[in-house]
Amino acid sequence: MIQLHRHPTPADFEHPLLEAEIAPTRSIDRRITRWILVLFAASCLIIGLLFWWRGATPVMGFMGLEIVLLFGAFWLSFRDAAAREALSVNGAETTVYARRPSGSVRTTTLQTYWLDVSVEGLPQRVGKLILRSREQSVEMGSFLSPHERLELADAIKDAIFRSKEGPRPQPGV
Repeated sequence: MIQLHRHPTPADFEHPLLEAEIAPTRSIDRRITRWILVLFAASCLIIGLLFWWRGATPVMGFMGLEIVLLFGAFWLSFRDAAAREALSVNGAETTVYARRPSGSVRTTTLQTYWLDVSVEGLPQRVGKLILRSREQSVEMGSFLSPHERLELADAIKDAIFRSKEGPRPQPGV
């Protein structure tokens, strides 16, 4: 999910030309996940009890293992959904803020004038979105779809172009 906030070229660069917040899209929430796990556990318990009643006692352990594996998959999905990235482009600086699923935070400041935005793999396939400024480089939007990566790259390029135009002269000065 991308939330772009584009601002017209301001009289001065007090306000960013582009603010973007990026987060992974998840189609399921925790309440529904809880119900899925409860229904799956109940069905595994019923099936396991039927097998146990018929004399196949090891099946109960495997039914419990399936529940644990499904819970682990949901847990990893929700942990990955905690990732966030934000971008702010203003006159002189572009700031990239990234919070990883592990909880670590990385903030990188790049010079807007030297900023190069590239999407690797074009035109055959959309790959990584890379921001480079002199010796620094940052990858953004690794969890976005190819279409969303291209949309973000275009928005960043537009903001860079507007920042290079400079502030508009104020009337009467």
